[in-house]
Amino acid sequence: MLEYVIEGLLMQNDMSGYDMKQNIDSVKYFNASYGSIYPTLKKMKTEGLITSKEIVEGGKYKKMYSINDEGREKFLEWLQKPIDIIRSDNEHLVKMSFYKYLPKEKLKDLIPELIINVSAMIRRLEVFKAKLEKDMDEFQVWTVIFGIDYYCFLKRWYQRFLEELN
Repeated sequence: MLEYVIEGLLMQNDMSGYDMKQNIDSVKYFNASYGSIYPTLKKMKTEGLITSKEIVEGGKYKKMYSINDEGREKFLEWLQKPIDIIRSDNEHLVKMSFYKYLPKEKLKDLIPELIINVSAMIRRLEVFKAKLEKDMDEFQVWTVIFGIDYYCFLKRWYQRFLEELN
């Protein structure tokens, strides 16, 4: 997912790897180290998704990265794909932070689908809890309750977001 985060950041402005790290560190739902950012930048440049140029700023050389048309296209394709909430690893928050690049009408299709998937996850966890509760210790039960509460929160939050879109 780091590649898409980088593309999203570069949709906003040209940036150095250092600038990207600072932006990523400012959000608490995604992490990336310099050790993952720079190899990803190199890979993306090799794949023709971004370009770079060296500039002098404050007497120091700085490599600035820019997204090109191919990178923009790939980013927007990813942004429009439905979110697999089970495997999301906060992908939904990463995408949310870049949804300004999509038309609101597209979001009005994507968000209800996400709400349906979250609702299905809540039902699965509730069934799991009901079936296995007698075999689980109290800590396992509380872990499942956490999952149910988490997905209930997400559902309410995205319902509220969808209402604001309308």
